[in-house]
Amino acid sequence: MPLDAARLTDGVRSCAVLRDVRVLASVASTMDTAATFAGGGADEGVVILADEQTAGRGRHGRTWHTPPGVALAVSVLFRPDLPPERLAQIPMAVALAALDALTSRVPDPAALGLKWPNDVLVGDAKIAGLLAEVTWSGAPARPRVVVGLGLNVGQAPATLPEGATSVAALWGDAKGAGPTDHLDRTALAIDLLRAIDAHYTHACAGADLVPAWSARLTTLGRTVVAHSVAGASPRTPEDTVHGRAVGVTTDGALRIATEAGEVVVRAGDVTLSGAASGEGESGE
Repeated sequence: MPLDAARLTDGVRSCAVLRDVRVLASVASTMDTAATFAGGGADEGVVILADEQTAGRGRHGRTWHTPPGVALAVSVLFRPDLPPERLAQIPMAVALAALDALTSRVPDPAALGLKWPNDVLVGDAKIAGLLAEVTWSGAPARPRVVVGLGLNVGQAPATLPEGATSVAALWGDAKGAGPTDHLDRTALAIDLLRAIDAHYTHACAGADLVPAWSARLTTLGRTVVAHSVAGASPRTPEDTVHGRAVGVTTDGALRIATEAGEVVVRAGDVTLSGAASGEGESGE
């Protein structure tokens, strides 16, 4: 069933920021569409939702196709009045909101978690991914942040890549019917946008989202391999870091304990191995 634009508009009326929802049948990329609106002077809070996405964008230039009617492909435009070191809290707000929206829609809410830097997991299976892009413009320069989220809802297990899951697949595995609206993408989108709005407004009011976000990171306490790292401190001669994820910094970078000492990774892809040890820190 297509997304219901009228229900969505009515459902976000109580939001402080995310009140301008644009529902499109098909786009190449919700991120690019949101960026186009932003470049045209759109106000903060514009939300792009698409029933189909033919060239969605991910990290490191990856692309994927979102078939019509089975997932949520959404991007949100933010124009935050925040210092640069706190801009990382905006995708954190979206990640926390995704967990909130999924809690009543999965068989085992306790299995929900986050993988650094940008995945939403059920156990070790990916159910959603995020992408954030920051640009600066004006004089004085002000940030513009577009955050995209792709969330698997109705995909059958056979249609999903290895390591991925969906709401439908989870209930199939649990052999349960689930709540009657667990595959209602419009209801899920409303809950998601309301939760994003709440977390974002709290961040803009001065709340620190890092503790709540890092507490849901299943990465911490586990042996990891960080690939294609950028901004590592101290600098590494290679683009791969092996070690144990022990915590995050105040701006969300990952702290990895290696044989040579601790390395702070600000961007990269992480492969997990081993169970969490319980020794990871929730932040600093």
